[in-house]
Amino acid sequence: MTTASTSEETPVTDLEPSRCRPQPSSWRTSTYTGRDNNCLEHGVLNGAEQAVRDTMDPARKTTLTFPAPAWQAFLNAVAGAVI
Repeated sequence: MTTASTSEETPVTDLEPSRCRPQPSSWRTSTYTGRDNNCLEHGVLNGAEQAVRDTMDPARKTTLTFPAPAWQAFLNAVAGAVI
């Protein structure tokens, strides 16, 4: 899949993920992070969307993004020991 028919364009599937989506201006690591290789980083995208990535992924290619309401529902569920 390409964005246009010119031969100079790079197929979308060949782009680095960081070039395909915005990146947070900064990432935060939980204060609960330990040595068990189960660490996550959190960042805010565009003032609303939330991003999460694995700190042990050296290439940082996998980033999950969530709309603000979904992220808040997740935080509420964690705080209320629902999940």
